[in-house]
Amino acid sequence: MLPRLGSQHKSLKKEEQAIIHTLNVGGEDVTVSKFYGTTVDMSAHSLRIRTRKKLQMGGNVEVVLNLEGHRKPFFLSGVITGMEQSKDDSGYLIHISINQRHDTSLWKKIFH
Repeated sequence: MLPRLGSQHKSLKKEEQAIIHTLNVGGEDVTVSKFYGTTVDMSAHSLRIRTRKKLQMGGNVEVVLNLEGHRKPFFLSGVITGMEQSKDDSGYLIHISINQRHDTSLWKKIFH
């Protein structure tokens, strides 16, 4: 389970469509896979996304989110830090820690 942020940080708990891209590099071959999911919990530093596919722990991912009320999608990159089977056995709950090395200022602004 991801730690809850202090009260000074807001988090969104609205379900939104998410597109997850994974990159698999094997020698000279590069494979990009696309998975669809639904956000369960969002904060300035992490995401939890429900998906039907099991993804690799520690894997690097790129997530595209179209949030209601925002004209442009958010492009976030991160690392899969946790995964659990859904309680109803319909898929997986993926925990993603958002990389801070990219400019995420517009994303963080939603939570402040």
